Amino acid sequence: MRTALLCLLILPSLSVGCAAPSESEGALAEAPLSGLQEAPGEAAMKKIIAESCPAGNQKIAPTPIDIDTTSIPLWPKGKADDLPTGTRFVGGWVLTSSHHGFGGLSGIDLLPDGNLLTVSDEGAFVWIDMKDDAPAGRGKLAYMRGPDGSYLRGKTDGDSEGLAVSDGIAYVSFERRHRIEAFALEACGAAAQSVLISTLPNDIDGVGIHENAGAEALAFNAETLQAGFEQVINGRSGVISLSDDMASVEMLEPVASGYGGPLVGMSNALPTASDDGEKITFALRRQFNPIFGNRLTIEARYSNADEYTLAEGAVPVLKLSPPMSVDNFEGIAAKIQPDGSYRLWLISDNNFSPRQRTLLYAFDVSLP
Repeated sequence: MRTALLCLLILPSLSVGCAAPSESEGALAEAPLSGLQEAPGEAAMKKIIAESCPAGNQKIAPTPIDIDTTSIPLWPKGKADDLPTGTRFVGGWVLTSSHHGFGGLSGIDLLPDGNLLTVSDEGAFVWIDMKDDAPAGRGKLAYMRGPDGSYLRGKTDGDSEGLAVSDGIAYVSFERRHRIEAFALEACGAAAQSVLISTLPNDIDGVGIHENAGAEALAFNAETLQAGFEQVINGRSGVISLSDDMASVEMLEPVASGYGGPLVGMSNALPTASDDGEKITFALRRQFNPIFGNRLTIEARYSNADEYTLAEGAVPVLKLSPPMSVDNFEGIAAKIQPDGSYRLWLISDNNFSPRQRTLLYAFDVSLP
């Protein structure tokens, strides 16, 4: 259900008009979205690269780090895997590193070279090198820089959560100071400076967004950038879609009984077997329970070639809960495979706590 239409600023001094919401549509109470430069077309990418890599700045390579891996089964020893038809557990790994900055991984995306890029809620990019679809035991790390080139400091500025990569540019959503920023990693590496893409609202439908329950999820759906909020509002999850001339908000109902909970991750939209331009986005929800164990659900949401709404068609895919080996999963990425199935990657946030783990899971999913 779409609940609001807002105007965006295409450039800081140029606004674009859009239709006012109908009486049946809700509205964002405060902090209208602003600052979206453009959808990620060629001109927009050049502008982002120019601002993220100012003239005279040299590309800096991220810091190489070790990433130790230990394989982990999904189920305890002696219990057979019990997954839905069409779903297969490919592998699971506990990841550790001697580097003090490794941990707190929230958002995840796939890179063209097959490696994984993640963001830490301490304001860092962490690359996980892959070999034969498994962690290769090494990676890289770079702390995020602000628009002036200095490092982001503290949770207020550096609480990065969602990640979506397009054409060498990493788009990152932040909590506390709710916003989306872009970093030209391919062009500048660790020297990339942040470019503000959009501020995000502090409340939706009159409900204030908690500082630690903002845009955990971030994904591209064609040229629309979609930010999913962790905070649940009247049993629904808010997703803001940003394009070159407008923003809209839709509230997503749970896809089925037992599939509710805060929205914490979304994959970039991928094509389906349909020949009409239909796309699929995988969404991850998490119910955090440090005593009895976390419960995770994955749902598939469909959108057609012309409408990027995620609310019209959705199906449940998978539940993860004890006695399975689960932790604080917050990120999901997906790719389509030659046989038409989807490879899903999940990453967990250990909050830099010795009581939690950084887990990387891979599933193959075939949908009807």
